[in-house]
Amino acid sequence: MIDLSQPIQGQVQLFPEDKVRIVGISQNLSRVWFGDAWRNFNYDRDYDRQFTVMGAVGQPMVPKFEGTGMVKLEVSYTRYRDKKRDLHRQDQGPEDIKKH
Repeated sequence: MIDLSQPIQGQVQLFPEDKVRIVGISQNLSRVWFGDAWRNFNYDRDYDRQFTVMGAVGQPMVPKFEGTGMVKLEVSYTRYRDKKRDLHRQDQGPEDIKKH
């Protein structure tokens, strides 16, 4: 879960080619940015939309969100398996995150 009232940088990092779905929101989310361009987001229409993270090869990317409340992400990846995505958990190993 990402709390939009807190800095995103300390909560999550993504990597190029990660696949991201927004699977839940608690209040309002109007736009998202996963490294390339701002995209409008409407939960009723886009709830199963998959976004591909863009960025510099091997470098972490912090997503951006316009909205309020909490956002729940589902992240799938095949590259950079040894890199943490969820920065909330200090004990998280690569095996703790869903991989495809």
